[in-house]
Amino acid sequence: MKLIGHYDRTFRDYDGNAIISFVVPNIRHQNLAKELDPEKTYSIEVKEVKKKRSIQQNRYMWALINEIDVAINGRPCDDWAIYIMALERAGAKCDYIAALPETEPALKANFRAIKYIKDVDLNGKRGRMYKVYIGSSKMDVKEMNVLIDTILDIAAEVGIETDYWREVLK
Repeated sequence: MKLIGHYDRTFRDYDGNAIISFVVPNIRHQNLAKELDPEKTYSIEVKEVKKKRSIQQNRYMWALINEIDVAINGRPCDDWAIYIMALERAGAKCDYIAALPETEPALKANFRAIKYIKDVDLNGKRGRMYKVYIGSSKMDVKEMNVLIDTILDIAAEVGIETDYWREVLK
């Protein structure tokens, strides 16, 4: 169970134990907290919530990627190719994995984006080298800003007016 809230204050009970108070505004998280059993001991980890871009910003990013795709290909063709191109140009973190061709579906399930690079020899078997990306959802703010700027640059390069997009993506 994961609850998100704001630290309020620390109290002490009569035995000197700390009682830490958090304000939990999300109703779903409040309902989860109701499931806690006061007779059980829980492990609690407190981490600062990193600011993530909004779902709406993510939709805008993909809408712009789609517009770039149409500008390049004349119709919606392959948003993922545009996304991978942007990740590469932005210098996004990636890794290389050599695998058998039949593992490609598993790679697609475990990484946000994958790109076939070349055939390789895997101990006498025909394998493939893939470039794999975790994706923008795992990026910090600085990395995400670089990716968005890269997507905006690609859009401008293919003749898309970017003033509106700059506004909604920042």
